[in-house]
Amino acid sequence: MSNRHKKGDIVNSLFWGTLILLIGVTLLGVNTGYLSSDVWGNVLRLWPVLLIVWGLNIILRNTALQFLTYLSPVILILAFIYAATWAPVEDESGGWHLPMFIGLSGPESRDIVECTHDYERNEDVHKLSVELDLGAASVTITPSPEDAFVNVEVKANTGEPTVNFELDGNTLNVYAASPHRRGFWGNIKEEWSVQLPKDVPLAINLDAGASACELDLEEMLLSHLDIDAGAAAIDASLPAPDVEGYTVNIDLGASDLDLAFPEGTPLRIESDSALSTTNFKQAGLEKADGYWYSEAYEPGTPFVDLSISSGVASIDVTFY
Repeated sequence: MSNRHKKGDIVNSLFWGTLILLIGVTLLGVNTGYLSSDVWGNVLRLWPVLLIVWGLNIILRNTALQFLTYLSPVILILAFIYAATWAPVEDESGGWHLPMFIGLSGPESRDIVECTHDYERNEDVHKLSVELDLGAASVTITPSPEDAFVNVEVKANTGEPTVNFELDGNTLNVYAASPHRRGFWGNIKEEWSVQLPKDVPLAINLDAGASACELDLEEMLLSHLDIDAGAAAIDASLPAPDVEGYTVNIDLGASDLDLAFPEGTPLRIESDSALSTTNFKQAGLEKADGYWYSEAYEPGTPFVDLSISSGVASIDVTFY
């Protein structure tokens, strides 16, 4: 094989390798909250750059100017940086603006916003459904004081969060989301404090992103818990099952998960965590038919049905 053909193979490897790497880095930035999902719209607007670079590689291959094709990875990197930081994005009003970039977003964009949202006790509320959509935040969920019902407090330097209450029949739907950041980098601060009642059946859907979560749910009437996390740290104290039991579904990336249950909790775990470390055996759980069971588990009785799917995570289960 000639040197020119060898160089052509190297250029192809650099081109496709760089493209795959940039897509992966962008996905990681979006999933962890450091990049807005708007970046994909900006990347699609710049797709002609991909064709131009690819075409130049084909034209210059096996010519005296083939050395110029080594610039293709650099051009791709610059295009992705432009898409993530400077390419205009459309806001909700239909206007256009430049995303904020590290060090260039202005001091006012880093001011701490503090807000409190309350929902007073209502006799019509018989169930609670709570959805938290977070990026990179610190969040605690604790029981409400006796004189309160639902309380959400937020301190953030990323803008105004979204908190909505909607009564649907006898179910109160609570939706809370991190501010929608467009290309916001740097020292992100979001602190969420959520207080929920202990005497109302409760379902929680938590999209944790790259958050640090402390969930004190041991006194609550939990009916369902769903956690979707990327690179998060989650410490949760969960209740014993009531007469109907409850389900917990957890989907993790590279996260640290600690779950605590009352001593004697009937527990069944289905775990798809081949690359993760667990302490199930050390915690006294026994494996049979593809599940892990606590000593208190008995077929036909209420139990906690726990399903865990993870990438490379650390998973610990303890009993208190």
